[in-house]
Order: sequence, then C-alpha cells, then structure tokens
Amino acid sequence: MRVLLVAHAFLPRSLAGVEVHVAELAAALARGGHDVAVFHGDRDRALPQGALRPGVVDGIPTFRFVQNYPYRDLPAAAVDPVAEARLREAIRAFRPDVVHFHHLAGLSAGAVAAARDVGTPAVLTLHDHFAACASGGQRWHPDGTVCATLDAVRCAACFARHRHREGPLEGAALALQRALPSRIPPDLPHRAFLALPAPAREALRRLNERVGGRAGARGGGARAGTGSPGGPERIRARWAAMRRALGAASAVISPSRSLADRTAEAGLAAGRIRVVGNGTALPPSRSPPPGAASPSRPLRALFLGTPAPHKGLEVLARAVASLPAGATELVVRGQSPFPDHLARCVGLAPDRIHYAGPAARDEVAAVLDEADVLCLPSLWWENAPMSLLEARARGRPTLASGVGGVPESVLDGVDGMLLPPGDAGAWARALGGLSSHRRALGALAATVRPPRSAAEHAREVLGVYHEVLG
Repeated sequence: MRVLLVAHAFLPRSLAGVEVHVAELAAALARGGHDVAVFHGDRDRALPQGALRPGVVDGIPTFRFVQNYPYRDLPAAAVDPVAEARLREAIRAFRPDVVHFHHLAGLSAGAVAAARDVGTPAVLTLHDHFAACASGGQRWHPDGTVCATLDAVRCAACFARHRHREGPLEGAALALQRALPSRIPPDLPHRAFLALPAPAREALRRLNERVGGRAGARGGGARAGTGSPGGPERIRARWAAMRRALGAASAVISPSRSLADRTAEAGLAAGRIRVVGNGTALPPSRSPPPGAASPSRPLRALFLGTPAPHKGLEVLARAVASLPAGATELVVRGQSPFPDHLARCVGLAPDRIHYAGPAARDEVAAVLDEADVLCLPSLWWENAPMSLLEARARGRPTLASGVGGVPESVLDGVDGMLLPPGDAGAWARALGGLSSHRRALGALAATVRPPRSAAEHAREVLGVYHEVLG
C-alpha cells in the first residue's frame, strides 16, 4: 500500500508528540513493506512562502510545504488554497492509495476534501481539540480555565489574544517577499529585521500587536468583546470548515475516548469517530526506578514535553519548591517556545529545578531511565500524551492530572497517581510521599502496564485503511 501522512510539522526541526507519532507510524508502515511519504509544514525563511520541496527524513520521503506564517488571522488560518494546491501536487507525485491527516494547523481545513476530490480516500486522526479550538487546539482560556462550553464570542476574543505572534507587519513582509524579483533572497525582509538593534525589534513587535488590536496579548485573561470586527462570525465559519473537513474523511480516528466524545459534543463529527489507541516505538524495559534502590538520593521527577503554560509546569514547579531541600529534584526536557514562562518556573527553585533542553529521539529512553517518576501536570484536556506511553514502556510510574484522556492510560494507585489539575499542594503531597516512602515508588513501578507498540498501532491503522479502500 502507498500511504501519504500529513502533519503540520515534522522531524528533525520539530519534536512534539504529533511529529514523533507520525515518524513512528511511518517507520512501522515502511518496515511492513508499505511505501510511505510525509507531507508537512515547515518554517524556512530562506524559501518562498508556499514552496514545496522534496526531502528524506530517516529514510522516509517527505514533501516539505514552506509555511512561514502559520499564525495568520481567520479565515486564512483555517482555509489556505495554496496549501491545498501543494498537497494535490504531492498526491500527483506520490500517487498514494490513502492520505492520512494528522494535523491541519498551518495547512488548510480544505485539504481533506482536496485529497478526496482527486480520488484519494482520506483518514483523519484527531490529536487535540484543534477542530473546535482556533487558539492552539487546547480549549484552554488565557485566564487558565478549561473551555468547557464553546461560545463564538468568547472564542473570538481568545483567538485575538492567542494570535499575538503575527500581525500587520508580518503581512507587509509577506507582501514584500512576493513582490521581490526572483533573484533576491526571499528571506531578505526577515534578515533585515534581525539586523536591527534589539530595542528596535522589540518596539516593532509591540507596534505590530498594538496596530493589530492585540496590545497586552502576552498576559492576563481573555478580554471582553469580539477581538476583531466580525470575530464571532469568523469563528463560526471556521467551525463549519472543520465540520466539512471531518465529513470529507472516510474515517476519523481518536487515540482517546475523551477526545472523541468532546469532538462529538462540539457537533463536529458525531457518531463517526473510532478510538484507536496510540503506540510507541521506544524499546521496553522493566528496570526499577533508581530512587527505589537508593532512598538517600533525591526523588527525581521528570517533565518531558513542551513547557507551555497549559502543560502545567508552573504548578509542578511550585510543588517542588515547597518541598524540603534535598527531597525532590525536577528535570525539565522539551522544546521551549515560551522562554519567559520556562525561566519563571525554573526560578521558583533553581537549586532543584533544572532545564536540560529538548530530548532527541535517541535520548528519550536514557532520560526516562534516569528518572523515578514522570510528571504530567496538564491543565487542559489532554488526549493521549506520547510521554506517558514512553514512560510506561520504560517501566516508570506517572503522576498526572486526571484530565481528558489521561485516566484511560493511568490507573490511579496502581501504576501511577491521578491528581487535581492546578493543585500545587496535592502535587507536593504526592511527590513528598514518594520521596519519603521509596517502597511505594517501587510498588507503583512494578505494576506499570506496557503500552502497545508502534507496530501494533500500525496494524490497527492498516485495518482502517483497508476498510476505507473497500
């Protein structure tokens, strides 16, 4: 079978959960004798916006769609004819039997119908709440509360605040790039911006936000109002586009029952979503946590993922900071798109909270083996975090917020603990208890259930492909 996987980003530049999952699925399908390629978005200021470039990543052919402006305003952030055209080019070049979409951020909701319209069945996997939420797919308000009820007016205000990274100046740079003669490097506007003194760059950023109606977007709660003229109507139009996208797919997959139910409740794909649990390619291990055998050393907690506000790192950091010195240390690994937030979290207890940068794929096993417990203090409705599956593969218990799809993978008191989201006191008590009672840590680790492998997941996904192909 020939399979084209589609994602908003891919390795090696991006190492988040969706990208790792797509890479592992591609590798498992290739090992099974199938021809696989990946179409993905990528920022590359040295190339023109909308360019399509072939490549190879870990032996998998790729079609790299240059998307230097993924945080555009609506409707461009939802429907992009250029992205659809480039996908059709990739389909014509690769001639897949099925196109499997994994994320549409920075691409186009119309891409699913574009694949269907050229005669290629489409499968779509939900990895977060992107279909319902224009503000990053987390359904998490800037004031730190979960978005339990969708409301177009509030969503418009939230989106106006969330989309602070780009605005009128970026639009002008894009227009200039398109007007430049072909002999001039397309990244000239960006290089000119970087050549400015730091105060000038910061002044332009502030002007960009102020002119775009997003002054103060980096802090505080969602402000009242619509955020921009016609904002609620644009949000409703986006929901309609996402509903069409899910409707154009021959099959819709969710890795968790929680995400499937939330998506159906939003009226986006009621009755059409099947649950197919994810797997991991990480080699299994049953080695006990180091702290279980060495109770004199500090309990080593691990945060593995993107240290973004909705991931709850600050809650975990406050818990660690409240514990006695020498009891617990926290190691943070992951790409950091929010350096100020990360610095604030580490600053709560710099003697025991350490940021060690992103973990390369070949480092993850060793990083987990050095830890005693994985911590997942998320504040939003998680789906099926890859780090949780990887921790289970290496025999590490997980302390996690009992939100979203997490309780489907963590058995409270058996192979981990489910804690109230946002409750630093509860996290401190849980970590302090494990630090003081290392036998309890060993008992949790001994009952960690191995996750399904990437190969097992790929076989179930192949079954879905065969169904849609008839």
